[in-house]
Amino acid sequence: MRTLVIARASARDTGTLIRSSELSKMLGLIRDDGPRLMYVHGIAGIGKSTLLSAFAAAARTSGATVVGLDCRSIEPTERGFLHSLSRAIGSKARSPNAVAVRLGALGEQVVLTLDTYEVFRFLDVWLREMFLPSLPPNVRVVLCGREPAVADWLMSGQWDRTSFSVLELQGITDDEAFDLLEILVVIWKSRRFLKSSMRSRDSTSLTSPIP
Repeated sequence: MRTLVIARASARDTGTLIRSSELSKMLGLIRDDGPRLMYVHGIAGIGKSTLLSAFAAAARTSGATVVGLDCRSIEPTERGFLHSLSRAIGSKARSPNAVAVRLGALGEQVVLTLDTYEVFRFLDVWLREMFLPSLPPNVRVVLCGREPAVADWLMSGQWDRTSFSVLELQGITDDEAFDLLEILVVIWKSRRFLKSSMRSRDSTSLTSPIP
């Protein structure tokens, strides 16, 4: 059974095994005493989107409703953002207040994730000062991008160190790299074993006499 489970693991799964501490920190967002917003940042290719996907899956398993948007596909204006978010939550609302209320009504616990947030630099002020603070208390937010948050997030009267949290993704250590390599080798060997077993089974069924 363990061989089957490992063989079906994906590259995304192996990445989150290494990022387990970061994933655990992100899941703190959906605790009652967690921050309202987490800003995840790191250089290109370090695994931000993979971690965000793993977080979304784990949050849904915990009962949260997760709404995910990729900022690259959204017009970086207030109107464009509200239109895309409204469509994602199955609403025709267009005003910031109406969209915020509808988002909060999706479930007892709701998480909004914005990936590739660096492309929203001109929308950052409006989101930081106007829209995100207006969200109901049951809605938590993850912003994920290459660039760190500007200092204005903590200088703003809307956010403080209890409501706003930062997670910077660092490169993996040598030990973590070796652990990941071992996992990938096990997966590769397990898949070869499964393919060989399936070919052997198919070959046996073809050569077996018909009763």
